[in-house]
Amino acid sequence: MKRIASLLVGLLVAVMSMQSASATFPGDDGQIAYSDHRQIYLTDPDGSVQVQLTFGDTRSRSAAWSPDGSQIAFIRGNKPSSLLIMNADGTDQTVIQRRISTHRYYFFDTPAWSPDGTQIAFSTAARFFTASGDRRWDLRLYVVNVDGSGLRRISRGRHQDSDPAWSPDGSRIAFETRAGRLATMNPDGSHRTVLLRRGGEPDWSPDGSQITFVRRVGPRGTDVFVVNNDGTGRVRLTDAHGRWKTSPVFSPDGSSIAFIDSNEIFVMSTAGKDVSPVLPMKISGHSLSWQAI
Repeated sequence: MKRIASLLVGLLVAVMSMQSASATFPGDDGQIAYSDHRQIYLTDPDGSVQVQLTFGDTRSRSAAWSPDGSQIAFIRGNKPSSLLIMNADGTDQTVIQRRISTHRYYFFDTPAWSPDGTQIAFSTAARFFTASGDRRWDLRLYVVNVDGSGLRRISRGRHQDSDPAWSPDGSRIAFETRAGRLATMNPDGSHRTVLLRRGGEPDWSPDGSQITFVRRVGPRGTDVFVVNNDGTGRVRLTDAHGRWKTSPVFSPDGSSIAFIDSNEIFVMSTAGKDVSPVLPMKISGHSLSWQAI
């Protein structure tokens, strides 16, 4: 899955299944938000400027730009965690949703804004034990208004989902199923459609015609792919070489894709060419979001 086995250490292992990017909205290319497991930062696409937005002992992660590039949704804390929004300069940090479960080990992750900026979809993971004593994780998707009202679960029935990404026209949400499939559904949870039998960490192109994602290749490593929004035309853009690519995101102008390769940030063309480093250093983090301005 988007990885329930490696992002978080110890108790946070489960949230590796939810280290996605959020949606990229159309516009000119702004800054890329990323986290280092502890705090949230911004970098220019060429790596020339880095700015730290969050501070303190409580962990912040999973930054997601609003459609107009003026705010960032993010997750703070581990157990429990909360969903917050803040201004682009890190000010006015406001909690809009706190834990919604009595499970001791319960996490939020991977927020994704709706294109009109009024709602945020996000992932949850709750640990529980079966009657036989086996440890399991319950993975669900929720949507909430940006003022904290109107919380609703969109993972229906027994479905196990993570990593939401809202399409630019607002009509669909791409996500990963527990079985590791790349799928889409309506924002109310209806009309679930599996696009690919393997794939996760989706992000829509700004025009909504394609989705970039990662999938495991061979015994070790993941690669970045693109696929048409109907599941046709899958193209592999990177070569794993035993390395782990994560969190691919389109640039707002649609010409590039940023991704993490073994904890370093790179940018390449949407054809998989001209790969160049943004931050050629170990950031020990996951999840990217590219600002539209």
